[in-house]
Amino acid sequence: MSTNQREERLRNMELARIKTETERIKKKSVDADTEIEALKRKMAKFDEEMMRKIRQDNLRQDNQMHLIF
Repeated sequence: MSTNQREERLRNMELARIKTETERIKKKSVDADTEIEALKRKMAKFDEEMMRKIRQDNLRQDNQMHLIF
């Protein structure tokens, strides 16, 4: 095998390694984006639930105040 062929082979191996690593990173990025979106939905649901509980507590307090007076 000539020097040029070896260099070309090493170059191709390095390019393949870089491509594989790039694809792995892209997949991680997609997975992270999916997880972030799921967490955003979970936070929004939690916020809605907390606001609902706060409104219920406020109504309960208002009703108790009306009973007192």
